[in-house]
Amino acid sequence: MVSFDILKFTSPTQLRVKASVIYPGTYLSVIYITTEEYTDEDGPDENNTVYEYSFPSNTESVDRVIDLSDFLECEAKSHIFFVSFRWTGVPSVDPPCGVDKVYITKGVVYGSEIYNKAVSLIKCQKGCGCLSNECEVSPKFANFALEYFKMQTCLELGKNTEAYESFNRLLGYNIESKEIYTSNCGCNDN
Repeated sequence: MVSFDILKFTSPTQLRVKASVIYPGTYLSVIYITTEEYTDEDGPDENNTVYEYSFPSNTESVDRVIDLSDFLECEAKSHIFFVSFRWTGVPSVDPPCGVDKVYITKGVVYGSEIYNKAVSLIKCQKGCGCLSNECEVSPKFANFALEYFKMQTCLELGKNTEAYESFNRLLGYNIESKEIYTSNCGCNDN
C-alpha cells in the first residue's frame, strides 16, 4: 500500500524518507520510527517509538528529512531503524494478497561502522597498503561481504529479525581475530 522511494541516513542523526501510497483512495496516516527491539515482522510497537508523526488527512506522499537528534538516546550506528507507515482509506482496486497489511515497514542502517570494518578487511595482506594484482581478497572480507548482503536482503524482504542478527554479527565482527566466520550449513561435509 506504501512505496518507499528513498530511505537513507544523510548524516548520523538525519534520516531522509520519501514514500507514497500505491493505490488511489489510500492515504498515509502515521509514520513510526523504531529500533530493532520494538519492531518485528508484524510492525512497530507503537508504545516504544523513536519518532512518530500523524499526517494531515488525504496525504498521499511524503518527502522529508527527519532530524532524530532530539529523539536518539543511542548512537545511530549501533541500531537498525525501522520506518513504518500506517495507512488509511479504501483502495479503488483490489490489491494483491499480502500488500494490504496495516503497517508497511522497511529497515535502514547508518552504515559508517560497517563500512569502516569492511575497508579494514580489504587492505593488502602483504602490508604494502594498496590493492594490486599481487594482493588477494581476504576470506574474512568475503564472509563479511556475504553477511552484509544477507542483512540487506533481509531488510528488503521484511525479515527484520534475521536482518538484526546479521547486523549484530557485522558489528561484532572481530577484525583482528585469525578466525574466519563459518557456519555449519550441512553442505560440503560441513
